[in-house]
Amino acid sequence: MTPGGASVRFRPTAKSQPLDQMLSCLTGKPARMTGKCSLTAEIDAAGQGPEILASANGQVHFTARNGRIYQTGVFEKILAVVSVGYGSWNILSDLTADGLPYNTIDAKGDLREGKLVLTEATMDAPSMKTVAEGTIDLSRGTMDVMLLAAPLKTVDRVVSRIPVLGNVVGGSLLTIPVKVKGPLQDPSVTPLDPSEVGNGLLRVMTRIVKLPLRLLDPFLPGNRKP
Repeated sequence: MTPGGASVRFRPTAKSQPLDQMLSCLTGKPARMTGKCSLTAEIDAAGQGPEILASANGQVHFTARNGRIYQTGVFEKILAVVSVGYGSWNILSDLTADGLPYNTIDAKGDLREGKLVLTEATMDAPSMKTVAEGTIDLSRGTMDVMLLAAPLKTVDRVVSRIPVLGNVVGGSLLTIPVKVKGPLQDPSVTPLDPSEVGNGLLRVMTRIVKLPLRLLDPFLPGNRKP
């Protein structure tokens, strides 16, 4: 402690804790996710009042296992965009009716002057694989994240109904790029031009699904074939 403010260094740690309880504690609202989670971080910060958060730097690693994601605003928006992309609104109802079970969620990031930069975030679920990267501004409460989503649950049904836009084409897995941007409580979710997807995100998704990828932008007229 100094007249100019406080200087802090801390290492928060959690291991195999109930995810819903942790989220409720952090947000002050009922959690819409279950599972067991772990967290490790090393954080340095200095300043007075809000300056401490804005100056925070360090590393964060979060994992969650064997839980479910129930209907939430952001998640439903992502599924809605993916459903339209695959030409079937049934994907949305199938994946959210009883909550989406997942095997693992893993997120690694760097704190840089109060912003959490997601260097790699992945979700491995029986029905869907996703990878993401981007920035969460903790002081402003905003986010700007790029996400690749690949639904797997409806492969056979979608392929039979829409052969041109089938989930697996020539041994490649079709994925839809999505942009999630805006206030943390209610960001906008929009389809993303495949040309904007970086090689790093593609490499992570390829590593997870162990298949070649084909990015789909069905919102462009050229992709709407009879």
